Amino acid sequence: MATRDITARRLAGLGITLVLVGGITAGTASAQSPLTEVIRMAELGDAAAQYNVGFSYAYGTGLPRNDERAVAWYRLAAEQGHAAAQHHLGVMYANGEGTPQDFTEAIEWLRKAAAQNYSTARYYLGVMYANGEGVPQDDGDALAWFQDAAAEGEAPAMYMLGVMYGDGVGSTRPSVVRPGGTTPGVRNRRLRSANHVEAYKWLSLAASHVTDEEQRFYATVRDRTARRLSADEIAEAQQLAGEWQAAFEQRQAE
Repeated sequence: MATRDITARRLAGLGITLVLVGGITAGTASAQSPLTEVIRMAELGDAAAQYNVGFSYAYGTGLPRNDERAVAWYRLAAEQGHAAAQHHLGVMYANGEGTPQDFTEAIEWLRKAAAQNYSTARYYLGVMYANGEGVPQDDGDALAWFQDAAAEGEAPAMYMLGVMYGDGVGSTRPSVVRPGGTTPGVRNRRLRSANHVEAYKWLSLAASHVTDEEQRFYATVRDRTARRLSADEIAEAQQLAGEWQAAFEQRQAE
């Protein structure tokens, strides 16, 4: 059986019609659309193209936003081992977007992506462990996942480390958000002694890895943390951040 026929059958089982010429359903992409070739490749079973079609549906870029179709196309790519599709599918399960909310499914797909070194999935696993969603709530595991993601340059993970150290390790209760959305909110649960030097370090690093509004937000939280520190402690935190960044850049260059 041709790959295209297999794809059509899979989509039909999900309630989605695949048409013969360059579109997922009639009228979604014209013959002149830049997505036409991507859609054709997706219909033929190309995982990267399937992910891109899913992304287009999820964010309404080039196709009308449709979370159900995004989930369907993400799944086709994810089942072929596409890490980004696995991650996005996991987040949509966690948020209940385009599919009933299912934290167990979310964890499964996020773990698959994390196993392929997809750093954003590691960040979201930290969120899930912090919330106890799909897994037993475990602050130590949340911290470990945030550290793994931060080591790959994930600024939201750096921010969460800053918050956790600032409020006492394990004090966060973030919410899962669609990739590219706002930073999760935090509800304080003070469990252990805070380490404001470490908090300042991670918040400084978070601010240095992003731009614009996100950078201003992280910097504001960092500056609030600075009020709890002496000048010597701020200098120590800045030195630690500089050392971490130098080691990070060296790893990236290798």
